[in-house]
Amino acid sequence: MKPIVIEIGRLVPPSVPHQEDVHRVDELKDSLRELGLRVPLVVRPTALGLEIVDGLLRYQAARALGWGLIPVIVEELDERAAARHRLALNAVRRTVSALEEARLVRLLLDQGEGPDRVAAALGRSRTWLRGRLQLLEGLCAALQSEVERGTLAPTLALEVAAAPTALQYPLRRAAAEHGLTAHATGRLARYLAAPERTVDERLTALADPRSVLARASRQP
Repeated sequence: MKPIVIEIGRLVPPSVPHQEDVHRVDELKDSLRELGLRVPLVVRPTALGLEIVDGLLRYQAARALGWGLIPVIVEELDERAAARHRLALNAVRRTVSALEEARLVRLLLDQGEGPDRVAAALGRSRTWLRGRLQLLEGLCAALQSEVERGTLAPTLALEVAAAPTALQYPLRRAAAEHGLTAHATGRLARYLAAPERTVDERLTALADPRSVLARASRQP
């Protein structure tokens, strides 16, 4: 489809919540100043305007530079197709965070897509799908923010998410302070989540995780 040039004010951000990446936007501003915009944005018509499907950071950089016009490709996509498009792009080049992926997956499931179909369309497994949803629905807000900022890896966040919500942030700190691997952090999370654990046992585990894990590994 042939690109067209439109007023930048006609564009609206994606309806699905998205991360802010000031550093990346600054990098793109430098690129736009030197080379211009080589790849048009992909947008779709909505009641609120032309919603950005691909190119949000390029849009933010262009707007920060004061551009009045911008090239776009307009595609007739419904909300479900737009979500698929973003997820497919992300499989090739990291355009959204793990939590944004999770929100897009949740949108597709809420729109009636079966989990097997979503996983197959993305070339992913059901396990990957469950993991992304766990980040969205089982991880405390403070750690979700860390995932969004890139200071907490999704693999480690997924291990932490196995702990009770109120203990996830203390677990994250304990794991960092004691140099626990992701695997050991997951073991500690499951230890904390066991219903038979007392408050004192949980506090001890967070204060001295290595000793607690060593004792637990010796138990039959």
